[in-house]
Amino acid sequence: MIQINEVQPSPGASRPPVPMIFILGNSHSGSTLLSFLLSAHPDVINLGEVKSKTWEKDRTCSCGQPSAQCHFYSTYLKDFNALKQAGLSKLRNTSPFSYLFRSSNSLDLKAKEAVQQLYNSIQSQILLHYPGARYWIDSSKSVWMLNAWMQVIDPEMIRIIWVKRARPATVYSFMKRGHHFLSSLLSIWTNDKITQRFLQKNKLPFLQVNFDDFYTHYPEVAREMSTYLNLDIPVSFASHHNHHVISGNRPTRLEFMNGFNGLRADVEWKSTLSSWQKKVITWMS
Repeated sequence: MIQINEVQPSPGASRPPVPMIFILGNSHSGSTLLSFLLSAHPDVINLGEVKSKTWEKDRTCSCGQPSAQCHFYSTYLKDFNALKQAGLSKLRNTSPFSYLFRSSNSLDLKAKEAVQQLYNSIQSQILLHYPGARYWIDSSKSVWMLNAWMQVIDPEMIRIIWVKRARPATVYSFMKRGHHFLSSLLSIWTNDKITQRFLQKNKLPFLQVNFDDFYTHYPEVAREMSTYLNLDIPVSFASHHNHHVISGNRPTRLEFMNGFNGLRADVEWKSTLSSWQKKVITWMS
């Protein structure tokens, strides 16, 4: 377990940086849901998927306001998007397979400076609006984004949670969005291998949680996360106006924007995947 000793700054001193919770996982693995559940604690600030191309179109913030009117983004969104676009656009083209053979991919000087500026700006904005923040969340999921953060942040300031979801359910979520069965399964299988290899090669501590346990055993999951983060994560969700998510799974964002109605059983895939598809998934597990 990683212990965090909160430092109280002396009068006039600048506050130490707020540690990050980075959520790893596959697309459609429950990362957006997990980020909101973590923000049930008032001092955990949820910013969703920082990697997302939020500069391409205006979005409504999960706090319920258009991003241009949200108290967190209104004067910050332009800089936030510009820094993301400058720092992350090139990084998206990095081959994911490169992480199988090396512990990290070094950023060039220009990209590193942009990522550093993005990080500094996020820290300043969080402390401006949430001076008591204990963590902030990036639910980007991707190894390349975690690798970028590791170039500019002390690894001790990053707490990694790897969320996994039953492979049949994840495959079905891909298929619902128009992806082919076999390509979906291969993408999920490959990403799991790359993620596992990256964590092992860098000897990174992490907590693994299973989406499948959220509906049946969430109190136990919350206790595990509380121990890992040294912070009491509530079992029930309450909005503290500490989530400003303009990226990630849209239905989940809308649900928390309009009032969370509780966890649901993840069973839709059981009646929709064919028997041969389930068998192939078992072979790939």
